[in-house]
Amino acid sequence: TLTEVTAPEGYEVAESIIFKIDTSGTIYIKSADGTFTKLTTSMIVMKDAPSATSSSEVETGDSTPIVLLFVLVMLAGLGIIYMMPRKRRI
Repeated sequence: TLTEVTAPEGYEVAESIIFKIDTSGTIYIKSADGTFTKLTTSMIVMKDAPSATSSSEVETGDSTPIVLLFVLVMLAGLGIIYMMPRKRRI
């Protein structure tokens, strides 16, 4: 029996797989009805299903208010220009 003890974050623990190997090295997997089916490959694959509680949506992008940042930069620039020393005519 191949049993997964813990699953990666965001995945459910996979169901155990019952298998047998005969003397020639052929692998048989036990199906739900209790019969053994011969594998066509020499590899047993256990797949984890995504967890129902995990979010499969990945949030991308940025929600920073660009207009507000632009206005602040413009105000800062105007403030710097205003504070610059001016040449006075004598």
